[in-house]
Parts: sequence; C-alpha cells; structure tokens
Amino acid sequence: MFIDQGVQYYQKFKIILNSYENERQCISSLPPAYTKLKSYIDVSIQKFNLAYRPVEINGSKMKELLYGINEYE
Repeated sequence: MFIDQGVQYYQKFKIILNSYENERQCISSLPPAYTKLKSYIDVSIQKFNLAYRPVEINGSKMKELLYGINEYE
C-alpha cells in the first residue's frame, strides 16, 4: 500500500502538469525544465512499476509463497 501511494503521488503530479490549459500556446516560452519534469515523472512511474510490481510476483503463486498471502481467504 505504501508503494502504491508513491506511484499515486507521481500520477497526481502528472495530472497537474498535463492539465495546464495554455501549454500549446506557451510551449515556446516554457522553460526546458517543464518538459524534462514531465518526462522524469513518466520515467519514475515506470521505474516504480518495474521495481515493485514484477510480473513474476503479481497475481501469482510466487506472491503467495514469498509473502504468505492467500488470495482466497
């Protein structure tokens, strides 16, 4: 749950940046840091998903074995 909160924070930042109404009109005058920040947020979300949600563990018997989780209890 803690890890999911981290991803949610990055997703909220992405929503904030993507909801800037005047981005198309101001793209030439926006600082390069704005574009970099948008790409860094996408990369961070991808890294969270790769590091903390490996395919081998999500929704598998491996998860049950590693963490003692029984999805059918």
